[in-house]
Amino acid sequence: MPRIHKNYRGFHLNIENPAGTVRKGRGWRTLMRHHYGEISGTKGVDGDCIDIFLPAGGPISSRIFAIHQRDPRTGIYDEDKLILGAPNENEAVDTYLEHYADGDAFLMNVTEWTVDDLAEVLLSSKGEPGKLDKLAKIRWLK
Repeated sequence: MPRIHKNYRGFHLNIENPAGTVRKGRGWRTLMRHHYGEISGTKGVDGDCIDIFLPAGGPISSRIFAIHQRDPRTGIYDEDKLILGAPNENEAVDTYLEHYADGDAFLMNVTEWTVDDLAEVLLSSKGEPGKLDKLAKIRWLK
């Protein structure tokens, strides 16, 4: 399936799984209710581009929510999934949970970021893994 390219507040998004498609992995599959993809040219803590969810009908707001995800086996921070354009934290969490059968096992906590926060992290990280989670960890402790 070809990727869909979108722009969100100046960030280039690659949509790998549009809403309505099925995303699959080893031993799991999920119907995507929202677009799922990545911010191109970035690098998250897992070494891949930073993962995003975007409402199927387009962003409802300019808010960005970072879902801090843990490894359910260890309980240790794993990576972030960004929910772009959700109207509030509850909707952002619902977006995340409806795409994971055991979402509660992965969900650590949530931080709201501004577009400027995200831009600052992306511009300062220069593709180095670990920079995104440093901002998130600092913000969780406040």
